[in-house]
Amino acid sequence: TRGQVATIIARACLEGFVEGSDYGNPGNYSDVGSHWAASAIAYCSLRGVFAGYEDGTFRPDRYISRQELATVVARLAGVQANQGLTFTDSGVVASWAVTGVYTNVSIGWVNGYEDNTFRPLQNITRAETVKIFNGYLGRGVDAKGLQGLTEYVHSRLASNTSGSGEENKEYMT
Repeated sequence: TRGQVATIIARACLEGFVEGSDYGNPGNYSDVGSHWAASAIAYCSLRGVFAGYEDGTFRPDRYISRQELATVVARLAGVQANQGLTFTDSGVVASWAVTGVYTNVSIGWVNGYEDNTFRPLQNITRAETVKIFNGYLGRGVDAKGLQGLTEYVHSRLASNTSGSGEENKEYMT
């Protein structure tokens, strides 16, 4: 969802984010208020990475489309001028998303499908999201790319401990 992506960006891609801090409501969103991702959404908006919709909403629980994620990550990386998209459905890419999609495609963080479509309006999958963020962060999916990762524990929900308190490092990444 848009809230989940804002949280990933705030935690992994932007310096200085402090979980739970009050960054106000720089986007003046009418639907973020007490949302669990409000802090990350505000921080990403403050840093110019995310924007809301014309009706004043952010829609934090809405799935994020392929063109939306490409645009947001391009803002992090620095948008490249569009040199032309060659997908058969390039005309469907929103005007505000063309340079973001081009940036991600040209760098190799996102690809089209085997039928030469990009499907910009399609909700992005978790696997596609991970591929884009791994590319942006310069991480591979081999052993070298996994070095240095640490477990993120939030209220022990993501902890890798058994009921006895012993860590199961065999499956820890």
